[in-house]
Formats: sequence, structure tokens, C-alpha cells
Amino acid sequence: MALFSDIGAKISNAGSSAVQKTQDIANIARLNGMVTEEERKLNNLYYQIGKLYYSKHPTDFEEEFTGMISSVKEAEASIDSLKQQIKDIKGIVVCENCGTEVSSAEIFCHGCGAKMPKKIPQVDENTMVCPGCGALTPKGMRFCTNCGKVLAEASAPAPAPAPAPVPVAEPVPEPASPVPEQVNNTNSMYEYSVPSAQPAPSDEPAAAPVKKCPNCNADVDDDSVFCFNCGAKIG
Repeated sequence: MALFSDIGAKISNAGSSAVQKTQDIANIARLNGMVTEEERKLNNLYYQIGKLYYSKHPTDFEEEFTGMISSVKEAEASIDSLKQQIKDIKGIVVCENCGTEVSSAEIFCHGCGAKMPKKIPQVDENTMVCPGCGALTPKGMRFCTNCGKVLAEASAPAPAPAPAPVPVAEPVPEPASPVPEQVNNTNSMYEYSVPSAQPAPSDEPAAAPVKKCPNCNADVDDDSVFCFNCGAKIG
């Protein structure tokens, strides 16, 4: 009987130990969750403190905050630019009086009744202005992407460019051949023609005859005593 009692005690102790481990794991998970929640609250407080400091000191901040505040300003400018691009695509403008978003085609704000300033869309080579709502539409579209109006420019084909005129070369006249002038003397019995012009005599002296070597027949200078080709004496 003692043997069975020992086995039962061991089983009971093992079960109690397992239950305790399960409770410990549950308590650890619960405590970790509480730590995570407190850390979230702490980070939110840090965020609120930093945002409050930035709003109170946008220009007169300490030197160690220069880099962080510059990054915040750059991020804000980038966000504003992206939001404005989204509004431009949607054809929406913001009322300066009450801040209500109004279609760019509206003349008056439907929130406060203020007159909306007419905004000139920035058109480039890839966009066109819809004549119905004034929204920017990509070129080549048959209908406006904002109001659905038929676009005349897309339906009408573009005229083909006129071909450039081809230059025609003018014919060059051939020079007339000279005709010898003939003179007729009606008072004389003889008919004669003007003789053609003779070439003028050249002032250059005639080339002197070349002196030859009696041994090898090579050309030598007049004042040479020996031939430069064979070395024979020139007589």
C-alpha cells in the first residue's frame, strides 16, 4: 500500500507543478502586455511633448534640436505637396474662408457662400483643360476624367503638316563661244578679218642644256669637276 501511496503523491505533486507553471506563463504574458501598454503610453507622451515644444518654439529652439526640427519641416512640406497633387487630380480646391473642399468648377463655396478664386490650371505638353469643369485631363482622352464631357480636341484629328517646298535649281547658261570679228570695208575692194591674238613672249630665260658625265651619262652641274655618281673626272 505504501508503494501506491508514493506513486499517488508523486502524480499529485507533478500535477500541481504543471498547474503552477501554467499560471506562471499566464502571469508573465499578462505582465508583458501591461509593460507594452505602458511603453505605448510613454511614447505617446514623448510625442505630445515634442509636438508641443515644436508648436511653442518653431524658430527659437535650442541648437541641439536643429536637425530634428528641420526634418519635421521638410516632412510637413512634402505632405502638403502630395495632398495638393491629390486635390489637383480630383479637381478640388479649398475655400480660404472656411476651409471647405469645393470643386474647381464652382464659383461660390457651398459651405460659407464666399466667392471662389479662379485658379488657372498648370497645363503642360501632356495635359489639357476640360472646357466643362476646368479640370486637367491627359491629352488623347475622348472624355474628361472629372465630369465626363466630350473633348473636342480628342475627336478631331490633327491636320497633317504641309510638305516643305522642294527648291528647284535654276539652269546655268552656257558661256557663248567667242566669234572672230570680221570687218567689212564697203569703201574698199578687199575684205579681211582681224588676226587672232598671239601669246606674249615669256620673260623667263630658256633652260640651259644639261651637262652629262662622259663615263656613266649621269646629270652633273656645270661647275662640277668630278661626277657625283661614278667619280669620273669631268673634262
